[in-house]
Amino acid sequence: MKEIFTKEKNLMLGIRYQNRGQYYGTYTVAFIVFAIICYWPFFSLNKAMIWNGDGLGQHYIALTYYGKYLRGIVGELFSNGNFTLPLWDFSIGYGGDILTTFNYYVIGDPLNLLSILVPASKTEYLYSFLVLLRLYLAGISFSMYCRYTKKGSFATLCGTLTYVFCAYALFASARHPFFINPMIYFPLLLIGVEKIFHGKKPYLFIGTIFVSAISNFYFFYMMSILCFLYAMIRFFSVYQKDRIQKFFLCLRNFCGYYLVGGLLAGVLFIPSALALVSGDRISIKNSIDLFYKGFYYQKLSTSLITGDLVGSWTIVGCSAIVLPAIVLLFMKKKQYKELKISFVILTLMFLFPFAGHVMNGFSYSSNRWEWGYTFLLSFILVTMLPELMKITKKQLAIIMSLTFAYLVSYYIFKKNPDGRFLSAWYILLAAVLVFGACAFIKKYLHISDLLKKRINYTVIFGVMAAGIFFQANSRYGKSAGYIYDFIDKGTAYKKMMSTSATAVSRLEDQEFVRFETYGKAQYTMPHNSSVLNNVNGLSFYFSLSNNYITKFFDETANRIYLSFCYKGLDNRIGLSTLANVKYQVTPQSMQENPFYGYQPLDHKVDLPVQIYENEQALPFGYTYSNYLSSEKYKSLSPIEKQEAMLQAAVIDEKADILPEAEPSFSSVEIPYKIKYGKGVELKNGFFDVKKGSGTITLLLDGKKDAETYVVFKNLAYKAKKDSGPRARKAQIEVSSGNVKKNFKTITPESHLYEGKKDYAINLCYSDKPVTKIKIKLTGRGKYSFKDLKVICQPMNQYPAQVEALKADHLENTEFTANKITGNIDLDSSKLLCLTIPYSKGWTAYVDGKKTEILRTNTMYSGILLDKGNHLVELKYFTPGLQAGLLCSLIGVISFAGIIIYNKKKKSV
Repeated sequence: MKEIFTKEKNLMLGIRYQNRGQYYGTYTVAFIVFAIICYWPFFSLNKAMIWNGDGLGQHYIALTYYGKYLRGIVGELFSNGNFTLPLWDFSIGYGGDILTTFNYYVIGDPLNLLSILVPASKTEYLYSFLVLLRLYLAGISFSMYCRYTKKGSFATLCGTLTYVFCAYALFASARHPFFINPMIYFPLLLIGVEKIFHGKKPYLFIGTIFVSAISNFYFFYMMSILCFLYAMIRFFSVYQKDRIQKFFLCLRNFCGYYLVGGLLAGVLFIPSALALVSGDRISIKNSIDLFYKGFYYQKLSTSLITGDLVGSWTIVGCSAIVLPAIVLLFMKKKQYKELKISFVILTLMFLFPFAGHVMNGFSYSSNRWEWGYTFLLSFILVTMLPELMKITKKQLAIIMSLTFAYLVSYYIFKKNPDGRFLSAWYILLAAVLVFGACAFIKKYLHISDLLKKRINYTVIFGVMAAGIFFQANSRYGKSAGYIYDFIDKGTAYKKMMSTSATAVSRLEDQEFVRFETYGKAQYTMPHNSSVLNNVNGLSFYFSLSNNYITKFFDETANRIYLSFCYKGLDNRIGLSTLANVKYQVTPQSMQENPFYGYQPLDHKVDLPVQIYENEQALPFGYTYSNYLSSEKYKSLSPIEKQEAMLQAAVIDEKADILPEAEPSFSSVEIPYKIKYGKGVELKNGFFDVKKGSGTITLLLDGKKDAETYVVFKNLAYKAKKDSGPRARKAQIEVSSGNVKKNFKTITPESHLYEGKKDYAINLCYSDKPVTKIKIKLTGRGKYSFKDLKVICQPMNQYPAQVEALKADHLENTEFTANKITGNIDLDSSKLLCLTIPYSKGWTAYVDGKKTEILRTNTMYSGILLDKGNHLVELKYFTPGLQAGLLCSLIGVISFAGIIIYNKKKKSV
């Protein structure tokens, strides 16, 4: 008898695995077909799946860098037998932590480990492959959830394809590839929740928490909130009795397993979390309104079937077949309560900016969690599809009436009707008619049940696919234009190897130097190109930044307006020299040398650039003979501050071994007269631009042999009321002669607003007096300011100041992984200034003794030294990494304990 039951069990398992294999085989074929159709414009137009914005400047660079990083670690291990994990790289902006910078993008994501196998020149193809692989795996995860909840194969397939090719996925997959990761992890996380509810092993839940947390803290935060909501709603369905006791038992289990998964991820999660809370982005106070603007709600009402971007990263579009499923869901009384509650809660979250504020980590309002909403909509389709196939006449009449009411209301409330909505509505109407036809065929058509099923499945699948292909064409079709925002296939690496960073790398300078760029030509623009060219620049564009660098920009009124995106020091000679800048790179068309103390190089770099070399370049470690307290420093103007830093080290505390300086200032304010051009006038103390742009001209008698600055104090822009919802920033161009500088001023309504209002624009050096400055204001509205000054900074004292700084400097400097060493011989006590962005991860040793590192000149690092010969060592270890390693160790022990406990429990 036992053998009979064993054979029967094995037979059932065999059928089960066969059905599973058939389903996933069918899904794989369907995915390939759908992916080819949806992304066909990339193939036909020879485009790579790399957006010519963040895609190229952040994601592609990060993936390529990660591959080189991993190959470097493995190469060192096999060639020298040393396992070294580099934690710091000076090519990241002014220098940055590798783990915390790239954890947001690539480090921790298991799929990105494939980059170790692909050379940098071919990473573009891996990048595109991973875009599609992530989408495919999202479908696998969603299918697993549906099959775990006992849903039918056909309904699961339709829901899976709707989920994988929703408007969010179509938009985000090629724009920000890792935005698809939560679509992979979330269904697995929910299966883990279900297993725990039903007393099964928690390994999947713990494992998914671990992978989610170690891959990206941003989406892990969102998944945690949505998972909590899911568990709360499911609890009341799973447990009908003893709910209070069960609640605390479940709370204990879930919190414990969640903690174990989080501890396992501690090695990356804790350092990244510390970097986040110590940065500027999380501390910015954004304006959060009670409601969105009216246009948001208008677009939201139609975006479900059109797939349009609504605003605040709201992209809720799915195949139109979902809408009848939602309507029928609410027509089923006393059924599907969990789905109804979930739908109401998540839909309400889209209606109020505060919800987006919370889901975005209490930053600006953003609905990047809509992948969770798409999961719900797709699962509603899976659940209701069998019901739709046997729809009653009454239900069909109601759905049909609402479908036409939807169309009528659109034309009533929409001022400028969009033909795309009508096309999407036709697909919706077709879906409703198809479900009516399915019910008719099932009831009245006298053919075999198998044939009925095949006919019904075919027409339903067809209308589902039509909704997906419509939204894909709306996104990537030629007429949409968005496809042209992507780079041409095979050009990514070439672009990165044809930048100003490439030009500097070809100089093969063996010293520690930095370079800065001037101009807007394409080859000077990529912010992070230094990372791949292995040179040190001043540009940076990654999500987690050093807040001391931002503070430095604010204090000196640099024309940078974003804390996580900056490019150089505005070519200010004093500040650039203090930053170890040796080279300025300009377009080849630059007619005059605008840099004091720089000479053009004749070195050929085979790129259309001109490189200028700083004759007064400072070494990596230079010294100050005196200091200036940060309190006195704060009272100075932005131009006086940069003069002061050439004379004294700015530190927060008193230095007993150094005298306090009394800096002298040579900068002078220049009077001017204003000449107003067309389109702008002075009204009640502000510039009023009535049309697209307006220009004012400042007439003055400047100083020769000086840098000239235009300084805006408390500048603010307010757009005209009829300028449209996107009028949240204005561009200002300041020019004199051949020198042009641009910057943006942001309104508080913009999610990019960081409160910056002071700008000092450097018009560079001229040996002749500047007599005319043009200011072009682009953006209709009012430009208010407390003060507008012209400052000239004579350069006659600059050479002597620089010579004093490099009189004693660090010599025999060696840079190795996570370590810097050098010698210095001093005749008197001094402060050694190191142009390392200040970070608690650095530890200094002087002659073998641990020494305090002082934050110097706001953003750099300094060490006080007595007279004599000294060996200086600096070692780096990522802040929080030690605690993270300890947490991961505790997590491993805890996880092992859970496994042992479950094995013993099973044996008992």
